[in-house]
Amino acid sequence: VGVIAAAAAINIAGFTGHRRQRLLTLVALGGVALLVLVIAVGAITSWDLGAVTEGLDPFASPTLDDVIYASVIATVAYAGIEAASNLAPELEFEPADFRHLVGAAAVLVPALYTGMALIALMVVPVEGGAGTDLGNRFVEAPVLGVVVGMTPAWVADAMRVAVVAVAPAVLLWAASTSMLGLSRHAYTLARHRQIPSWLGKLSHRWTTPHVAILGGALIAVIFVLPGDVKFLAGVYAFGATIAFTIAHLAILRLRVRQPWLRRPFRVPFDVRIGGHALPLPAIAMAVL
Repeated sequence: VGVIAAAAAINIAGFTGHRRQRLLTLVALGGVALLVLVIAVGAITSWDLGAVTEGLDPFASPTLDDVIYASVIATVAYAGIEAASNLAPELEFEPADFRHLVGAAAVLVPALYTGMALIALMVVPVEGGAGTDLGNRFVEAPVLGVVVGMTPAWVADAMRVAVVAVAPAVLLWAASTSMLGLSRHAYTLARHRQIPSWLGKLSHRWTTPHVAILGGALIAVIFVLPGDVKFLAGVYAFGATIAFTIAHLAILRLRVRQPWLRRPFRVPFDVRIGGHALPLPAIAMAVL
């Protein structure tokens, strides 16, 4: 609740992102560096590919339902791309930079999270078909659970210090940028009368949509109070899945309505459908 309140206060005051490009870059690099460090140290101290497949019995353990649910939860990892779009108005970049960002994210995000998943299963493996401690004991702090399980003990202690030093700042800033996205989306919707206009009301002092921010913070607090991390992850993944579906459908709609529009980045691999050039990745991902 304290973190949510802090994120709301930061956004009402207009602090998030505004003229803070260097700080944003340092926080982002710190988060990436931490993940790379965990992967590298885990690979050196705990490499065991057998642990990844131990107890694996396709369609039985995990079941098909488990695989589908996991694929939905995995979309949470890509929500960082949405956070990047929230910060776009605050950063200085050229169209070429945007193309590089999309290309880098398409490679970096899957690589980092696949690496983390592999190392996690090696360090904290599935035991007796009953799952891993990362889904139970460490469900609220899985990265910390990974480093605590490393050997020898001095490596685990050093990595624990690194996680505690970096992760809170990264997560607090992630919460702030999520609130930033909510405020901007609510303001845009209110201006176009797609939600009640009073939700987009701007504060006199900071000219930020304080009503939308406070409303979002209140909803977040209600979800947080039960303390059910798995429920929160499910709700977040469900919302992310809807958002990504809408985004892909919007791309297809824009290709039909405004094919002539100048696009700094254009989704590749077009197919001709009904006389329109529609990107195959957007079609496939909207269906998926």
